[in-house]
This record gives sequence, structure tokens and C-alpha cells, in this order.
Amino acid sequence: MVTDGTTPTEPVSHPWRPGRFMVITAHPDDAEFGPAATAAKWIDEGSVGWLVCCTSGDKGGEDPEADPLELALLREEEQRAAAAIVGYQGVSFLNQPDGALANVALLAHPALAGRTARILDDRSRIVLLTGPATLELRGRAGDLVSLVPFGGDAEGVTTRDLQFPLNDERLEAGRARGLSNVRLGADAQASLRKGRLLVVETPATLSR
Repeated sequence: MVTDGTTPTEPVSHPWRPGRFMVITAHPDDAEFGPAATAAKWIDEGSVGWLVCCTSGDKGGEDPEADPLELALLREEEQRAAAAIVGYQGVSFLNQPDGALANVALLAHPALAGRTARILDDRSRIVLLTGPATLELRGRAGDLVSLVPFGGDAEGVTTRDLQFPLNDERLEAGRARGLSNVRLGADAQASLRKGRLLVVETPATLSR
């Protein structure tokens, strides 16, 4: 529809494009079946794009005997190659277990209000912070720590002993800021003043 209420019979041009944008998908190759053409057009015209894959697609093969780790490594390699063709500045993999992302929403269940609940597996540890809150991060130097706003922007985010420090910052939902930080030592910290924040540690030392 256009402003006069009519339906155009010819394609309508949309000249607007973002200076920077991020595409977030569940699996490698999802973006190629969706917004890749638009992303490539924007990048060709001067935009800077970043691709985020929440999983590495370790359950996305047709061979039931395939090793999940080998499959994940292959799909990550294929995704990086495809992303280079589209022109993304980079790709981030959050390495969440394929098929288990719906479990993250359970951390926000009202029955868990006031409690610290974690999702643990052999590759990651996920905690949902509801501000104001502080979380001590205990693991290994070099582990990845991603801070992901949940259900809206997260305000007053501060970190300690991570490679890319945050100091009372606002993390906007859908932005790459906060992803793929790196732990500098065995002990680190993340705090939040307002909102909700998923803290994803990969790989994690699963001490409780």
C-alpha cells in the first residue's frame, strides 16, 4: 500500500539503507535462504554488515552417523565462505546447542524470579541476569563471554577482567556490542543496572 491507499502494480523502490546492520540467524546458511540478497545490496552500496549464528548447526546433517563436532566445524567453514561472498565484515558463532535455543526462554519463567538459574552443557553456560544484578564469572583465560540483551535493551552494563571492557554502558538489542568478549583470567565479572542480559560463556568451566 502507498499513502493514497492504492496498491502499486510496479515494484516500489526503498532507497533507505542502514550504515551498519547485523543479521542474526539460528543456524549457518539460514541467512542465505533469507536476507542475503538485501544484505549484499546494502554492503555493495556502502553499509557495514555483521552476521551472527546462534548455533553451529551440529544437528543439521542428513547422515545420522555424522560426528556433531565435525559437522559443526564444516558448517561454520561453509558459512564463513558464504559470508565473504555476501561481503559481511565478520561472522560470530554463539555455539549454542542446535535444537536447544528454546530452553533459553525458560530462564525467564516467573517461577525462577529471584533465583539464579543456569543452562549447562558440555560447550556452554548460560545465565539470565535481571537488573540490578552482578554475576561472578569463573572459568579459564581465553574463554568467550557474550552479553546479549534479552527482551529489550540492557542498561548500565559494566564488566571487569574482560578484554573489551564495558563501563556503565547501554547494550541495544540486535547490536553486536557485547558479543564474543574474552576472559582475561580465571575470575571476571559482569553487572547490570536495568533490563535483562543473557550471559553466555563458551567454552565454560562448569563449576557451580
